[in-house]
Amino acid sequence: MQATRRPDLDRAPLRPLLKWAGGKRQLLPVLRRYYPSAFDRYIEPFFGSGAVFFDLVTTGRLDDRAVLLADDNADLVSCYAAVRDTPEEVILELERLADEYRLAGSQCYYEVRDQRFNPARAAGTARPAALAAMLIFLNRTG
Repeated sequence: MQATRRPDLDRAPLRPLLKWAGGKRQLLPVLRRYYPSAFDRYIEPFFGSGAVFFDLVTTGRLDDRAVLLADDNADLVSCYAAVRDTPEEVILELERLADEYRLAGSQCYYEVRDQRFNPARAAGTARPAALAAMLIFLNRTG
């Protein structure tokens, strides 16, 4: 997945959207010591939560560099692609899910997981933004 540069965004610290097994966020202070001083391109074959990528973006280390992000998990790749391509739609879906969760509590989590996300994912029937929002909701709520 190609990263899209957004010069209109300021340098606010970016954090991963998802909690992910093997996430490197807590290790960033140590990992920064091993970042190369100069490089032309950044290739991330195991994106996961993207902690290192977001750290490099926040510090400006990826400005004007070719970036290639990849992961074997199709749900994860689709989620980030939807956030990149249709952020407003993902936000609207997340707001709807948050409203439902405020009304139904933990029952909403199970309903989204068992009756919406898993069936829509298996059938390939949901819009990418809706699937992305459900994945973020399930990941952050569960």
